[in-house]
Amino acid sequence: MKKISTKIILSIALCVILTAVVIGTIGVYSARNQLLPEAEGRMQALSKEYANEIDITYIK
Repeated sequence: MKKISTKIILSIALCVILTAVVIGTIGVYSARNQLLPEAEGRMQALSKEYANEIDITYIK
């Protein structure tokens, strides 16, 4: 670590890695916040559909 070029390369690599981690984390949280309500809505719709099918089966 005595060369200045080594220090520059390591500092640039560290900045790139930190930037990638921050962008990745933001992307994961953003996707999670958008997908959770949609998934919950679909699960409710599916459960209602299956409940109706079961009701129809037992009513006959």
